[in-house]
Order: sequence, then structure tokens, then C-alpha cells
Amino acid sequence: MMTDKFSFLNTEQQTQIENQDNIFLRAHLNELLQKTTSCLDHATVLAAVSGGPDSMALLYYLEEIQIDYVIAHVNYHHRPTASRDEDIVRQFAGEHQRDLWILHPTFEQGNFQAWARKVRYDFFVQLANSYSLQAIVLGHHLDDHLETWMMQKKRGSFPQTYGLQEISTYQDVLLLRPFLNLQKHELQDWCTNHHVRFGIDESNLENDYLRNQIRHTCIEPANFPQKMHWLKELEADQHQLEQIRNHTQQLIAQNDAQKILSDPWGWLVLETRLFNQTKRHHSKKAMLDLVQKLKSDPYQEIDSYAIQIIDQKIEILPTSWVPFYVDNLEQLQSLCKSHYRYAYFELSTTGKRIQGFHVEDTDFPCIIRQSHAHDALEQRFGTKKINRLYIDRKIPRAKRMMYPVIIGQNGLFFASLAGCNPNHFMESQALYMLELSV
Repeated sequence: MMTDKFSFLNTEQQTQIENQDNIFLRAHLNELLQKTTSCLDHATVLAAVSGGPDSMALLYYLEEIQIDYVIAHVNYHHRPTASRDEDIVRQFAGEHQRDLWILHPTFEQGNFQAWARKVRYDFFVQLANSYSLQAIVLGHHLDDHLETWMMQKKRGSFPQTYGLQEISTYQDVLLLRPFLNLQKHELQDWCTNHHVRFGIDESNLENDYLRNQIRHTCIEPANFPQKMHWLKELEADQHQLEQIRNHTQQLIAQNDAQKILSDPWGWLVLETRLFNQTKRHHSKKAMLDLVQKLKSDPYQEIDSYAIQIIDQKIEILPTSWVPFYVDNLEQLQSLCKSHYRYAYFELSTTGKRIQGFHVEDTDFPCIIRQSHAHDALEQRFGTKKINRLYIDRKIPRAKRMMYPVIIGQNGLFFASLAGCNPNHFMESQALYMLELSV
């Protein structure tokens, strides 16, 4: 579709540009929105832009399909031309009367690329939530898609998905990439032919990062058939990845320790379960090492978590909990009435005799914490270490540290599963500590 902006061009030039306009026919944001939102007619999205050719083409594309949008830009001030790119985005927003938000973060130390990605996506999500927007739209293209896949293969990573996805989420906010069918040079040529101002990030011209190395040595020299061949390889890898993920999910659901430790993908089962607990990924090498250690010793620790084989199942439990302080009797009674949870236990006003205890005002303030190896509980026939009581009851090592104790002004007076000392026992207890299923 031609606009008055290009009416001064001759017929041959207009035909050339009309052919370039057709690249947007391969972008399909409307279809992506139809898949993900029920209010397409009133959809408003966040356009995340850098000022480069792909993101500037994205802005004109949004204008073309008449989708309402807000613009977000991040200026890291990490290169000489950063302010130029900000000016390009500001100029467009002013000319098209669009809301524009710009972030100026300060980098302190660490991995700049990882930090920059987190900063900008957190910023985008914050804006999307504040405007109640349907999605964040990004200008990633086919070259980005292939580069990401090649990086994943080069690093030997095992991601949730290879390459980029047209539809994904970040912190429960939709991310849409309508340009994954388009090549980088097509978007840049479109901007050039339409006299659209854009900036080139000079840091992308260097080989300081793996992505840049892959871009310069593989992607940029490749022709379209070669890229289509790689795309087929990517899709085959993705299909295999999904089969492996399905297999590991079955192993996780069964939680048969022998099957997991003997399966070639057992390391991935452990990595997935640890990630679900710690929200931190672990290397394949570390997980293979953990598999071998569990074969010889059913109790291991990693990242403040205990991994233990109990009744032929692999249990993963925290090795520590933050102590909880209770100031007075009224507060403790309130916690019991509201069934306050600590670790895998909850306070209650009902329960079994061994789960109950009686307290006086003189016991406060008291502390609820996990049991320690040196803890001991006074009983009618003498004092005994808590750990010994748990061993006698055949409590697995990984679970022993999960059982809380309560310590008052005169020392430890209650231990889960062991009960209370004689001074805190009554035939009709008022307060209880109940174990929950892990």
C-alpha cells in the first residue's frame, strides 16, 4: 500500500517500493493477537524498540496495520551512538504522536549482556502492566532466530525451546515476534527504500560476543536457501527436544529413583527439578556428577538443598529455613488459629497429643527454627538429643533438618515428632505443630 509520502517518486521507483512493501505480508501480528487475546479490535501493545532498522520497521508496520501501541526504549549509554538512537525513536514518537517511555539504567558490574537483557525486559513488563497492554511486540527476525539456535548448540545448552518463538511469555506477559519470517537485510532495505531513519549499533560490528561471531561468519554470508536449510535443522532439533522433554516429564511424574539414575536423560530430570526449586539452572556436567554421586551415596547437597533417595524416590528439600520469632502468647495463638505455615509444618489449635504443647507468658519471646544437630529435649526419663530421636524413628537425613523446634526463654521445649518437655505438657493442649505432606 502506497502513501502520499512517496508520491514524488516515478512509476518505476514506486513499483520497486511496492514490492518491498510486500515484506509486511509475511508478518502477521493480527494472527498472533487473535491466538492470544479476545479483544483484537481494541488491542494495544507495547513496541520495544532500539532505533535499529528492524525496530523502526516494526513501528511503521504497527502504523500500517493500525494497531494502537506505546513505545519503549532503553538507552544504556554504553556506546557513542546511543543518544543518536534515542533521538531517532523520540523523533518518530513525536511525529506519530505516540506515548514514549525511555529508561536510562546504570551498569555497575558483572555480565553486561545478561544484565542489559534483564533490565530491558523488566522495564517492558512494568510498562505493559501499568498500561494494561495485551502484549509486548519485538522486532526479532529470521536471522536472530537462527543466531539464537546456533548459540544454543555452540554452548551445548538444553533450553526449553530452540531459537526464538513467535509467541512466548516473560513474567506472565505475552511476547510477540511477527517478523520471524523476514530476514534482517529485507527490513533494512525496506527502511532504506522508504527513507526511514535508523541507527546501526556499532558494537554489533565487533566480534566481542559469540552472537556477533556467529552473525559475521555464518548468518550474514548465507543466502536464503542456506537459511531455509538451517531452519529445517532447527525444526528437527526442536521436535527432538520436545520428545526428550516429554520423556523427562514422565520420569519426573513417576519419580522412580532407579529409573532416573539409569536413564541417559536422568541428569535432565535432576536439573529440571532443581530449577523448579532454586530457579537457577545447573550445568549438564554438574548434574551428571550428581547422578554418579547418588548411585554411591543416597544423600547429597547442592545450593542449600538436600537431594536424598527415600523409599526409592528422589526427594529435594531445602537444608535451611529462616528462623521465625514470636513476641508474645497472643501472637502465637493468632498464628495457630490462622494455621500459619513454617517449612513443611503448620501451627494449629487442634491435633494429636504428641503434636501439642502448652506455653506461658514467661516463655516469650520464643523462636521457631529448624532443628540442629546439638539440640536436645528434656523428657520424663532424662534429656535426649533430637537427632537421635529422629534416627530412632527412622526419619531420613534430608527430612530431619526440616522438622522445626520451638525455643523459649528457658531453652528448647518442643520438637516436631518428639513432643514437648514435661513443663510444657498438659492433658488438653491448646497449641499444635502439624506436619504437612511434602
